[in-house]
Amino acid sequence: MSNSQPVVVERGEPLSKSFIWPLQCRFYESLGIDAWLSGVIPSKITTNAHIARVYARMIAAHMADVGAENLTIVELGAGHGRFGFLCTLHLREMAAAGLLPAKKWTYVMTDVAERNIGYWQQHEALRPLVAEGVLDFARFEAGVDTEITLRESGRRLGVDTKTENLVLIANYFFDSLPIDAWKVEDGRLLRCSSLLTLKPEATCSDTTDAAIIEQLELDWECNPVESAGYADVEKNELVEYFRSTIGHGAFTLPVGAIDAVSMLESWSERETLLLVADKGYARESDLIGRPLPTMVQHGCFSFSFNFCALAKWFERRGGKTLLPTNRDGDLEVAAFVGGRTARATSRLDFTFAEGVGSFSPGDYHQIIRRCERTMPELRHCLSLIRLSCFEPQVFHALRRIIRAQLDEASAAERQAVRDMLVRITDNYFHLDEQDVPFAVGLVYQQLGDYADAAAHYRRSMRLFGDDSTALFNLATCLGHEGDQDEALRCVRVALELEPDYPEAVELRARLEDEVVSSAVANA
Repeated sequence: MSNSQPVVVERGEPLSKSFIWPLQCRFYESLGIDAWLSGVIPSKITTNAHIARVYARMIAAHMADVGAENLTIVELGAGHGRFGFLCTLHLREMAAAGLLPAKKWTYVMTDVAERNIGYWQQHEALRPLVAEGVLDFARFEAGVDTEITLRESGRRLGVDTKTENLVLIANYFFDSLPIDAWKVEDGRLLRCSSLLTLKPEATCSDTTDAAIIEQLELDWECNPVESAGYADVEKNELVEYFRSTIGHGAFTLPVGAIDAVSMLESWSERETLLLVADKGYARESDLIGRPLPTMVQHGCFSFSFNFCALAKWFERRGGKTLLPTNRDGDLEVAAFVGGRTARATSRLDFTFAEGVGSFSPGDYHQIIRRCERTMPELRHCLSLIRLSCFEPQVFHALRRIIRAQLDEASAAERQAVRDMLVRITDNYFHLDEQDVPFAVGLVYQQLGDYADAAAHYRRSMRLFGDDSTALFNLATCLGHEGDQDEALRCVRVALELEPDYPEAVELRARLEDEVVSSAVANA
């Protein structure tokens, strides 16, 4: 079996025309929100409160630059919705402080998977924002849809129903859209066609089944050509530009991203701002000597994104590009302003330099990841959580360290913890992963704030189901609050779930005595 020839499932096609791209949509449509809950698709680095604030500030700066009064923000591939939730919170906070110039703005979360949209529409954290009129949803499939209809307002957005100002957000989106691969050898241009074969251990060979994605191996067949041969002159010019500048190496042309942005720009009456976070190459020097791209498989698949190509495309059309200056192995963040007469972007330039150039979301992620693995003091934990813009996932990672030091904390530190818990609660977006409400309840209980602790234990069980420990803790808090009857009911339910729970048995006996004594005293 080991000597058998690989099974070829595709050969000689430009990668952008491959059968693999429609499988992406089927993958997301079939899994919906489970694609993230299962951990198949990583998203922590682009769905935290820190990067959401960076984006909100860049959006506000752009609005001030162009004098926007009405604004539509469209997030492409919003996935589980946590980033959209956090960014909308930051924008709303800035609007309340008078720092958002627009009189009316709407954040639109889009995705190809109807299951994701249904999840958003039912999410408890998103419903208040929908009710305020600042959040809406729509289905959008890049390369197929040329307009969208917002699910809540019914408003249409497209070339015939333009918005005054448009901001596009594409986090880990363009790396999953069609690309073509090219190679330059001593100045010669080579077209690279895909050669897709099945892995030796493959169990699926159906090219219409998304399960085949992880069964594939990608190789290349490269042949010299005189020119790129696209019908689109701008794409030919981009290929020729990289052929003449890198000398030797491989590069990709993000044809799917270019086509999508070109179409989306037609939805706006004025300059479009595009914010992108992705893995990829943001400096042309990165392309010199680079090998042909590899396909990263994680249930679906992705390729490193060529920021340089998109930047050059914007610039050739009279737009403006802001690319990161520091090399970041995990994430690159870039901003693009479209329009052949792009206006001055001084506020956006400054905000980008501050939020991405001097200390990037990638820098933030590296620091948080390192600090979560150490044993910082309580004051360091509080500083780290403030740096994270009160990110619930960071709090959850530090929760045991905080509790271990809380009893010895000063009154000022204990109040700082209380203030932190309020912000953590505001930023919490339930995804059926870490039980942040339970962790918050434990800290409140240790502080002696029993009513607040009880409220979080109840929320924990509403979201994650009844739990014997949460019920026992709730009963303890209710006992401190003087509600012995409800406390007794809770501890009895805890014992139904876990009969051999010694602390609950002891608490039940004590509460039963207290209830009897209270009844006798009131007789």
